[in-house]
Amino acid sequence: MQLFSGFYLQELFFLKNYFKILRYVKPYWGYALLNASCNILSVLFSFFSLTLIAPFLDLLFLKDDNFYLEKMAAGKPEFHLSTKAIVDSFYYYLTEMITDPNRGKQYALMFICIAVAVMFFLKNLFRYLGQFFISPIRNGVVKDLLADVHKK
Repeated sequence: MQLFSGFYLQELFFLKNYFKILRYVKPYWGYALLNASCNILSVLFSFFSLTLIAPFLDLLFLKDDNFYLEKMAAGKPEFHLSTKAIVDSFYYYLTEMITDPNRGKQYALMFICIAVAVMFFLKNLFRYLGQFFISPIRNGVVKDLLADVHKK
């Protein structure tokens, strides 16, 4: 029981120090919100750029003409705010591109390549912006801590 209580006291001491340091972040909350927003967008674009490539290439290369006709006969899916609805809508538009005699599979492949390139660009842009917005917080907190240490 002594080990547990010592560990518990150590954790409380760490949290107390953590909250003391966290006080120095208050002037930089705007940067913190921008950093969090950019990191969330970076994760979203990372998810869409990598995980959605395989299903769309599968739709493009491994399906026969009957599958495309069935998809087009089913009609445009109803849009909801869910991952399945977004993927189904994208499948429908991609199938529409593939079955269009003026476009075809080459156009759809070019569209997928451009979409993936844009997703990677946006992912890296938001990752860079997240790092850009965290640096004033890091530098400012260190500057404020050093100023307080020199005051004492």
